[in-house]
Amino acid sequence: MFRLSSARIFCVLIEKKYHKDLEANIASSHINGMYPKVKVLKGTFEEHIDNLIKKIDNNYNVFLYIDPYGHKILDFNRFLRIKNKGFKSIEMLINFNSFGFLREGCRLLSIREDELIGFDYELDESNDIDNMNAVANGDYWIDILKQYRDGKITAHMAEEIFIDGYMGQLGILFNHTINIPVKLKTNNMPKYRLVFGTNHPDGIILMADKMNQAWEEIVISERKGQVSLF
Repeated sequence: MFRLSSARIFCVLIEKKYHKDLEANIASSHINGMYPKVKVLKGTFEEHIDNLIKKIDNNYNVFLYIDPYGHKILDFNRFLRIKNKGFKSIEMLINFNSFGFLREGCRLLSIREDELIGFDYELDESNDIDNMNAVANGDYWIDILKQYRDGKITAHMAEEIFIDGYMGQLGILFNHTINIPVKLKTNNMPKYRLVFGTNHPDGIILMADKMNQAWEEIVISERKGQVSLF
């Protein structure tokens, strides 16, 4: 906990594999006063988040940054429980592997993956359609992949339709939502999506501005610094 003007800020990091390295880096930063005191929890997001949320007073503003490997931990009901705690405000930023989700969906539905090969995803033989529905908060993704199977849409189109559907579900939790595809080049398929939700208008303006800056940097890098006439 540290004080910034009159605010009290608590930082908690959840890390399973590199928690010792993380603790060491944080400890060394305290010497120079670079960062506030930060608590590191050994384990996974799903192991700790419910208990952690229970301990936080609902008068606090909460910001969650979720960077999972794959998508399995992104159970939508968990987000509903967090929302229903009734925090003063809550914002959430997720690294969402949308193509990984669709590739896993193809595997479960026995659909060809031609255009999706090359995208890393969480292969879990114990996974099933119910788990996928829990992440997507619905089975709308199945119809999207059937359209892809039938050649009505491309994989790129399927991803865009799916993320639109997911953002619609996120609208159940937040008044304002936004996402940006993270790509190496503007015409590439996204490696993943950064998905953000907030109930505060200032929050969405600030995040939209940052995402727009990031996209401009991708465009400038692709043009090798050459500016656009328009």
